[in-house]
Amino acid sequence: MLNPSVLRAIGHIAAEAQKRGKPACVCGEAAGDPAIAALLVGLGLRELSMSPVRAAKVRYALRDIRQEDMAALAQSALACESAEAVQSLLREAVG
Repeated sequence: MLNPSVLRAIGHIAAEAQKRGKPACVCGEAAGDPAIAALLVGLGLRELSMSPVRAAKVRYALRDIRQEDMAALAQSALACESAEAVQSLLREAVG
Protein backbone atom coordinates (compact mmCIF):
# COMPACT_ATOMS: atom_id res chain seq x y z
CA MET A 1 0.00 0.00 0.00
CA LEU A 2 2.85 2.42 0.74
CA ASN A 3 4.48 2.00 -2.64
CA PRO A 4 4.69 5.47 -4.23
CA SER A 5 2.96 4.26 -7.41
CA VAL A 6 0.03 2.96 -5.34
CA LEU A 7 -0.09 6.28 -3.49
CA ARG A 8 -0.18 8.13 -6.81
CA ALA A 9 -3.12 5.97 -7.89
CA ILE A 10 -4.94 6.69 -4.62
CA GLY A 11 -4.33 10.42 -5.06
CA HIS A 12 -5.62 10.26 -8.63
CA ILE A 13 -8.76 8.39 -7.54
CA ALA A 14 -9.39 10.89 -4.73
CA ALA A 15 -9.01 13.85 -7.12
CA GLU A 16 -11.30 12.34 -9.75
CA ALA A 17 -13.92 11.44 -7.16
CA GLN A 18 -13.84 14.97 -5.78
CA LYS A 19 -14.21 16.46 -9.29
CA ARG A 20 -17.28 14.32 -9.87
CA GLY A 21 -18.77 14.93 -6.44
CA LYS A 22 -18.45 11.26 -5.50
CA PRO A 23 -17.15 9.83 -2.25
CA ALA A 24 -13.90 7.89 -2.14
CA CYS A 25 -13.20 5.91 1.00
CA VAL A 26 -10.44 3.68 2.32
CA CYS A 27 -11.41 1.10 4.87
CA GLY A 28 -9.42 -1.39 6.86
CA GLU A 29 -6.16 -1.63 8.73
CA ALA A 30 -4.38 1.09 6.76
CA ALA A 31 -7.07 3.67 7.54
CA GLY A 32 -6.78 2.75 11.20
CA ASP A 33 -3.08 3.62 11.40
CA PRO A 34 -2.69 7.31 12.40
CA ALA A 35 0.37 7.90 10.20
CA ILE A 36 -1.15 6.26 7.13
CA ALA A 37 -4.46 8.02 7.81
CA ALA A 38 -2.61 11.37 7.75
CA LEU A 39 -1.03 10.38 4.45
CA LEU A 40 -4.40 9.36 2.98
CA VAL A 41 -5.98 12.65 4.02
CA GLY A 42 -2.99 14.44 2.50
CA LEU A 43 -3.66 12.59 -0.76
CA GLY A 44 -7.19 13.97 -0.80
CA LEU A 45 -9.31 11.29 0.80
CA ARG A 46 -11.92 12.61 3.20
CA GLU A 47 -13.54 9.35 4.27
CA LEU A 48 -11.75 6.67 6.24
CA SER A 49 -13.44 3.61 7.67
CA MET A 50 -11.93 1.56 10.47
CA SER A 51 -12.79 -0.38 13.58
CA PRO A 52 -14.24 1.73 16.40
CA VAL A 53 -11.27 0.83 18.58
CA ARG A 54 -8.87 2.51 16.13
CA ALA A 55 -11.14 5.44 15.25
CA ALA A 56 -10.56 7.33 18.49
CA LYS A 57 -6.78 7.04 18.18
CA VAL A 58 -6.84 8.21 14.55
CA ARG A 59 -9.17 11.12 15.32
CA TYR A 60 -6.95 12.17 18.21
CA ALA A 61 -3.81 12.05 16.04
CA LEU A 62 -5.32 13.86 13.05
CA ARG A 63 -6.80 16.72 15.03
CA ASP A 64 -3.29 17.97 15.84
CA ILE A 65 -2.04 17.93 12.23
CA ARG A 66 -2.92 20.76 9.86
CA GLN A 67 -4.37 19.71 6.52
CA GLU A 68 -1.57 21.62 4.75
CA ASP A 69 0.98 19.53 6.65
CA MET A 70 -0.77 16.32 5.63
CA ALA A 71 -0.69 17.48 2.01
CA ALA A 72 3.04 18.23 2.31
CA LEU A 73 3.58 14.79 3.85
CA ALA A 74 1.75 13.22 0.91
CA GLN A 75 3.90 15.14 -1.60
CA SER A 76 7.05 13.96 0.19
CA ALA A 77 5.77 10.38 0.15
CA LEU A 78 5.09 10.58 -3.58
CA ALA A 79 8.70 11.64 -4.12
CA CYS A 80 10.05 8.57 -2.29
CA GLU A 81 11.71 5.74 -4.20
CA SER A 82 10.15 2.82 -2.31
CA ALA A 83 7.55 1.71 0.20
CA GLU A 84 10.32 1.39 2.79
CA ALA A 85 11.27 5.04 2.26
CA VAL A 86 7.63 6.07 2.67
CA GLN A 87 7.41 4.04 5.88
CA SER A 88 10.52 5.74 7.22
CA LEU A 89 9.11 9.15 6.28
CA LEU A 90 5.87 8.40 8.12
CA ARG A 91 7.73 7.27 11.25
CA GLU A 92 9.70 10.52 11.29
CA ALA A 93 6.75 12.78 10.52
CA VAL A 94 3.92 11.28 12.53
CA GLY A 95 5.43 8.66 14.78
